[in-house]
Amino acid sequence: MWVYGHLTVYRIPIRFCVGTVMPMSFARLVVLALAVLAVLADREPVRAQTPSLETVLARAADYVSIYQQDLGNIIADEEYTQAVDPGRTRRMYSELLVFSPPDDERWLVFRDVIEVDGKPVEDREQRLAVLFQETPDVPAALELKLRTESARFNIGFISRDLNVPTMALQLLTNRERSRLVLEKTQEELLGDLNTWVIAFQAVDSPALIQDAQRQDLLSHGTFWIEPATGRVLQTDFLVEDEAIGLTIEIRVRYQLNEAMGMLVPATMTEHYGVDVKVQPSQSTTRGPTVSAEIPSQRQFFASSKMTIRCKATYSNYRRFGVNTGFNILPPRR
Repeated sequence: MWVYGHLTVYRIPIRFCVGTVMPMSFARLVVLALAVLAVLADREPVRAQTPSLETVLARAADYVSIYQQDLGNIIADEEYTQAVDPGRTRRMYSELLVFSPPDDERWLVFRDVIEVDGKPVEDREQRLAVLFQETPDVPAALELKLRTESARFNIGFISRDLNVPTMALQLLTNRERSRLVLEKTQEELLGDLNTWVIAFQAVDSPALIQDAQRQDLLSHGTFWIEPATGRVLQTDFLVEDEAIGLTIEIRVRYQLNEAMGMLVPATMTEHYGVDVKVQPSQSTTRGPTVSAEIPSQRQFFASSKMTIRCKATYSNYRRFGVNTGFNILPPRR
């Protein structure tokens, strides 16, 4: 027996004419082995080619489009902690509703706050009834009310309605992606899944978010995308505004939910910071309030540094029922 790499050739007699058996010579065995190697090389399966960045981004856009439908009309429990430096914290227990109006690429998110610092929200049921009875068809008026109500118990020096876990996914849609510059920076394992780490920079208006003066805040950040499927396992969303020393960092991690058979937001961590060096008497049109839809009063602080750190954890995902007018059924708690 001779071993050539991973090929084993046995020395056996070869019948080359009827009634005559001749032992195979060493030279003929070598020729036979080389021939077999050549055949096996020709039959070796072609390795899968590495997809291009455009291919992976197209898969991600398709994934987000389908994901919007799959994730639409779900509800999750949210445990949310906010801490303002120095010295103030808030704990909220809420039900987070995620849904999509018909023929709309956006997600609408509503945070139904049930408890604040361990105490039930007293007027919750009445506010819900008024909210959905007055504007049942999810027009712009209801969207504004949803944002306002969802941010009602936020604390800190920044008025904001950005704290929804699916926000960054919007940038991967075909409509928004044309406003980004994207680059694969590396590959990284998240759990046991290989992902492409893709950095993005928004370069064109309209931006995903605006400040209270309706000025665009162009974002940048990172997506962790499974290249074979386009699934998004993690997002980083960042904004800086040098005029007021504003920084926003939002990271969302996704994990597989066996019951729903899909990836769902698991945690959302946020960091908001302002390093303001504007005297209160100075005139300026910028300030530390950021909002997608809601203008609010600006305040300025001389040489002040302030931070807000938040963490939301999501669990108990389930679907909720809606009728054709998007009237949401009463929450379970």
